[in-house]
Amino acid sequence: MIGDTQQIRLYHPIRERIGQRMTGEDSEPALFGERYISTALGSLGLSIRGKAPIYNEQQDIVGLVSVGFLKVSLEPLINDHGMQLLLLGLLLVAVSVLSAVWISHRVRNAIFGLQPDQNRPLICRTRSHF
Repeated sequence: MIGDTQQIRLYHPIRERIGQRMTGEDSEPALFGERYISTALGSLGLSIRGKAPIYNEQQDIVGLVSVGFLKVSLEPLINDHGMQLLLLGLLLVAVSVLSAVWISHRVRNAIFGLQPDQNRPLICRTRSHF
C-alpha cells in the first residue's frame, strides 16, 4: 500500500479502499523518517509488514509505503517447516556438544591428563658428587 502524509491510501490491492485512511495505527514512525517492521491488524487482516517513508527530490517526506504478509498466509509455511527447523537446531546442539567433548579430550591428552590445579613441580633427584 502507498499512502500520503495524511495516511490516506493512494494505492491498495482492493481498489475500493483507495482514498480511505490507512489502518493499523503503526504508520506514524514512517512519516518521521523511520524504516521498520511491525505486526498490526490492517484492512486485510493481521499482518507482518515493513514500512518506509517516501521522499521527493528535495528529500521531503511525501508519503509512505507498506508491504506485508498476512499472518494466515505465513502460518502454513511455519507449520510445514517448523519441525525441520527444530530438528536442525537439535542437530546443531548435538554437533556442538560432541565437538566440545572431542576438543577437551584432545587438550587433556596434550597436557598429559593433568588439570590446571594438578600441575605439581616434578622432584628432580640427582646424585651429588660431594
